[in-house]
Amino acid sequence: MKDDSVKEPLIIRKVEDPSGRLTLFCTRMGPKGKLESGIPFAGLYIETQPQTHGTIHRRPAYLSQLHNLLSNAGTDLTGIIRDRLGAWPFDNHLNLLHTRLLLIIGLPKTRNENGVIEEVEYWAFCSAFDIGKIGEDIGIWQVHQGTAGKLLKPDLTKTGENIAIIHLNPTPAFSREQAIRCNGLAADDEKDVVAVGIGALGSQVIMNLFRMGFRKWHFVDNDLMLPHNLARHALTDYVGYSKAFGMKLEAQNIFGEECDVEPIVANILEPGEMSNKIESVLKNANVILDMAVCVPVSRMLARDVISDARRCSLFLSPTAKDCVLLIEDLDRHIKLDYLEMVYYRNIATDPAFADHFADEVGRIRYGGSCRDITVTIRQDLVALHAAVGAGTIRDVLSSKSPRLWLWRADREIRSVTHYEFEVTDVIELSDNGWTVCYDRWLSEKIRRLRSVKLPNETGGVLIGSYDMQRKIIYVVDTILAPPDSVEYPYAFIRGNAGLRQELQGISKRSGGNLKYVGEWHSHPGACSPSSDDSKVFAWIEEGLAPHGYPPLMIIMGDQAEAAIFVNNMA
Repeated sequence: MKDDSVKEPLIIRKVEDPSGRLTLFCTRMGPKGKLESGIPFAGLYIETQPQTHGTIHRRPAYLSQLHNLLSNAGTDLTGIIRDRLGAWPFDNHLNLLHTRLLLIIGLPKTRNENGVIEEVEYWAFCSAFDIGKIGEDIGIWQVHQGTAGKLLKPDLTKTGENIAIIHLNPTPAFSREQAIRCNGLAADDEKDVVAVGIGALGSQVIMNLFRMGFRKWHFVDNDLMLPHNLARHALTDYVGYSKAFGMKLEAQNIFGEECDVEPIVANILEPGEMSNKIESVLKNANVILDMAVCVPVSRMLARDVISDARRCSLFLSPTAKDCVLLIEDLDRHIKLDYLEMVYYRNIATDPAFADHFADEVGRIRYGGSCRDITVTIRQDLVALHAAVGAGTIRDVLSSKSPRLWLWRADREIRSVTHYEFEVTDVIELSDNGWTVCYDRWLSEKIRRLRSVKLPNETGGVLIGSYDMQRKIIYVVDTILAPPDSVEYPYAFIRGNAGLRQELQGISKRSGGNLKYVGEWHSHPGACSPSSDDSKVFAWIEEGLAPHGYPPLMIIMGDQAEAAIFVNNMA
């Protein structure tokens, strides 16, 4: 407090440990908006003239001793206290007289005389008497029957000889800089993060990032904190509050007044009156962290939000055995929705992840409604993945590349295995109102298959997914030509042997997210479709039309890129 007036009271909250140690916390308003109970103090900050480095050789026990000590530093302590106390308003004078005094002394330190100030050292003292007694003992008033009468001429000979003071060990409030130092991290640019989804995993990730120096947040979530959430949620109080607001209060407990958190209690897909607010915070954010575990939310954040913010998505597998993190590149050339597709491709094609989408968790009822159902997932798994995920997010946001990770926990041997999947450039082509997305990995795979079979044509089925709302077809992989296929230099007839079983396996291993989306074949020369290609296209359309999906054909010739046809071959 550098002002000459008291704008709001300081409250000293006494915490006495069972071991007998005593701690005093200087606070203002409590985190729930109520004034903390405790001993009322009025704070006074005094800064001395710059001094060379030194130490207090003997701690002052009385105000007069502190006055004499600071006189050597060119500071008239009791004179300043007389001026400050005399200038304080007397409309609340009775309470002021019965308030203790907290003295905070700032001593600017230099290495050499008249040198540059390198730091400010802080001393703190609290008075053993109230301000009424202090004013009498430094000669500015006399107290009679609870009322102070100011002296026309202050007694300058009194310097507080009878005012005992207690030396305190001031410790600054927790700050972002301190968080970074305590975690042994390098300082970085502060990021404004919008977190969507403050559930069990999301809340624990956020609390980890708080403690690593992330303090600017917007929380978007409309769920309430209910008793059963205490099993896995980071909040240990605030039952009945919205999760977003509860996380703000918890952040205030950590960072105090330095906290910069805004809760937005809304469904991001149906924000209602909060629509403009959500649009604004998303637009101005540096990072959008999706932990809502909802595909429509992820697609909306990836495709519909106008913002330069980098998108990240963190989520658990159904059993919480695995945790997945998707992070876009800094320039957003590879968006969150296609990273999701690359994740499905790797899960569907690697036998090691055959149980990734297994739904083996139990379910219990926590309330009387038919919707009051929650899954039984162990807190230790959620906490484990929250720690790994938060640390990775903190480190990777300093890089520019897209990343795709999966962590698998093994509870039996208490270990975590890390997998990183290759991410290549995404190619987006439009045809007949549809956008086809595939990546360089798939393009090179098809080109290799074509080269191996030359001079014959070859081909196969295309595996992918649809976003019908945005008219996007994602193509992520191909199944090789079945063994009963016929391949000629100028013709290819795709066989069926084992194809249905393989498609069903891919669908199951990808949690139903990947399916048949069309066909591809190669040409020895150009990519121009033939009359036979038109017949095959009509056959594809006939098979997909009952499901509402558009027919898709890709022809790979000797050009740099493939020819893509959606809905018709015109």
